[in-house]
Amino acid sequence: NLTPNNGSASNRASFAQIADKLFISTGNNTEKLVQISMATGSPAFSLSTETRYAHRLMVAQNFRLFSVANATTSVATNSSIYTSDFLPGTPTVFSGAVSFDVGQDYDDITALAAGTDFLLYVFKERSCYAIGTAPTSTTSTPTASSDFTIRQLSRDIGCVSARTVVQIGNDTFFLSRDGVRTLQRTLADGMTAIQPPISEPINDVIERINWDYAHTATAVYRDRKYILALPLDGAAAPSHVVVFDTAAGGWSMWTGVLPI
Repeated sequence: NLTPNNGSASNRASFAQIADKLFISTGNNTEKLVQISMATGSPAFSLSTETRYAHRLMVAQNFRLFSVANATTSVATNSSIYTSDFLPGTPTVFSGAVSFDVGQDYDDITALAAGTDFLLYVFKERSCYAIGTAPTSTTSTPTASSDFTIRQLSRDIGCVSARTVVQIGNDTFFLSRDGVRTLQRTLADGMTAIQPPISEPINDVIERINWDYAHTATAVYRDRKYILALPLDGAAAPSHVVVFDTAAGGWSMWTGVLPI
């Protein structure tokens, strides 16, 4: 622990790595970003001196951090994204950085995902966007957020839990309000959902999700399987595990396994 960072019993930590530096945030309203550097071969901890707090969502993309954070200890900016300068740099990663809003609905951002070709994918609960962050010059100066391109991908499909967003090959899986979807199928549909979610074969399980606690759902990719822990039947935390085999294209439920 780094003073004044003493961890949080309820907020989930966010992690992002750039080169030999790992950035960690507990999401607590009074805690700042922690940087762990392995430049000397052993971990060196430092506390950021920037003025942003509670980086509840964070992703690294092309040597920059993108974060949904609080501008102060008391004012939340849940529809805004902060961007850093090029990293790795000093602990003051967001010094002089600007933020940009995504969408005009002021709906909270629920997830961030780094894509290829300088694309940043932004999910809200019922919509998703692609942010173009490509440099406009060959200099080391980062592209200003005012030069970013913001394109809405869907006004029907969003993500309910950041920890269900998993990149698998050239696609990205995530849990939406109507089940598990993929980014490529969402792009193919356009603004309005046409294709059913890939979890349609287990829709009876999806209907059992306690949507008040869907934000606790968590997923991981291992052995060509998208492994998803869900809060079912009124549970306030993940209670059951369903698995999508990306090779066979089928679903199963693991029994006797308790998510942790």
